[in-house]
Amino acid sequence: MKVLLNVPFDEKDDAKFLGAKWDKKVKSWYIEDISDIDEFSQWTGDIICENLYIIRAEKVCYRCHRKTHVMLLATDRSYAKEEGYRLNTNLQILTFVTDMPKFLEQDLEDYKYYLSFSKAADYMYFMNHCANCRAKQGDFYLHEMPEEAIYKHLFYENVKPCTFMDISDDEYMIPMTCDLPHYDEVANDVELMKLHIENSEIENRASMMVTQEKMNELLPSVVNYYQGANI
Repeated sequence: MKVLLNVPFDEKDDAKFLGAKWDKKVKSWYIEDISDIDEFSQWTGDIICENLYIIRAEKVCYRCHRKTHVMLLATDRSYAKEEGYRLNTNLQILTFVTDMPKFLEQDLEDYKYYLSFSKAADYMYFMNHCANCRAKQGDFYLHEMPEEAIYKHLFYENVKPCTFMDISDDEYMIPMTCDLPHYDEVANDVELMKLHIENSEIENRASMMVTQEKMNELLPSVVNYYQGANI
C-alpha cells in the first residue's frame, strides 16, 4: 500500500532524489510501501494511518448554547514514528492535529473542522467550530475530560453514542502530525488521580480509567457505520 508524504515545496527535490513519486490526482508525494519509510521519516508526521475514521458527536456550544456537531479523527491500524513504524491495531483518537494532506484538509472543512489558533495551546491546530456561531470547540474537552468527551457513552449511562464514518483510502496511507493518546500511561497518571481526589468535580482520563482496552470498545459501540464512504 502506498504512503503519502507531507513534503514542503522547497524540499521536493530531496524527496524526489530519494525515490518519492508525485501523484497529480491528490497533489502529493508518495512512496510505494511502508517498508521503505526509514529514508522518508522527516515527511511522515507523527503517525501514518492505514485506516482513518471520522468520529462525530453532538455537544452544546459554550458561546451560543445551541447544539452543534463535533468530530475527531481516529485510526485502528497505524504506524507511529515514535514506535519505529511498527503496526499498531489499537484504536487511537488523534488530537491537536497540525498537519495533514491538503485534499483531506479541504474535505474536512465541510465539517467545520479547520485550522485555528488556540490561546490555550498557543499554536494553530485543526479544531471544530460551532455550526451556528463559529465559536472554536477545542480538542481538550473532547478528548481529555470524559464527561464531555466524544467517547463519553463508554463511561456514562443514558448518553447517545457517537457516530463514525470510514474515510480510509484504498490506495494510500495517510500521514498526520498530531498528539498521540498513550491511554494506559495517562490512565495510571498519579498527578491526574491526585487532582481528582482534591477536587472530585474534575473528572479526567485517569480518574475514569480511560485505558487502551476500554477505548478499543469504541468503534463496535458506535452507530451509523458508513462503510468506505468518501467525504
